[in-house]
Amino acid sequence: MWEKVASIILRNRIALLTVTVLITLVMGFFATKIKLTYDLPKIVPPDDPEYVKYVEFKKTFGNDGNVILLGLQSEKIYQKDFLNKYYKLSKELETIDGVKNVISYPTMQILTRVDSIAELRLIPLMRDTISTQKEADSLWNVIIQQKFYRGLAVKKESNFVITGVTLDNDKLNDKSRITVINSILDLTKSFEANTNIEFKISGLPYI
Repeated sequence: MWEKVASIILRNRIALLTVTVLITLVMGFFATKIKLTYDLPKIVPPDDPEYVKYVEFKKTFGNDGNVILLGLQSEKIYQKDFLNKYYKLSKELETIDGVKNVISYPTMQILTRVDSIAELRLIPLMRDTISTQKEADSLWNVIIQQKFYRGLAVKKESNFVITGVTLDNDKLNDKSRITVINSILDLTKSFEANTNIEFKISGLPYI
């Protein structure tokens, strides 16, 4: 039997080699199209009741896995110099390609009544760095009155502040994620070096 198989192979070696080369080329071509997925594995059936609720929740409120949280705790958060550095960090984070939005207490939007037009508008808490500690104290008085952000961006009773960095989903689901995360970490490390305060970082993209 093996002699017959060997005989067939030898008689048709040119054709078999040609087919083998063609198959190898085709497989090599499709191998160049392979991409690494950054999506979470789907371990729950799509018709699972809880998963269906989760999908509906995301349709209503958006993706829950595209936010990085940067938290820090220090008594320095009330100081003018810290506030300026934190403001600068927040604005630098906004410039990173792949970052959609940054919410931090220096850049939070304050709902303010504009009497001249009788409307409520969102106005940034800070538009630039500040010059005096009196200005910092005044800003903090505004911050602690914002019930919407209480316990979210600021926890005054524990000297804790949180920055939420929302990432672009298009960047999040391919290899660009690595570049975006590294850019964020580079800025946080520079901030840590300048303030001697360590960030606590969490969020699905970072994990």
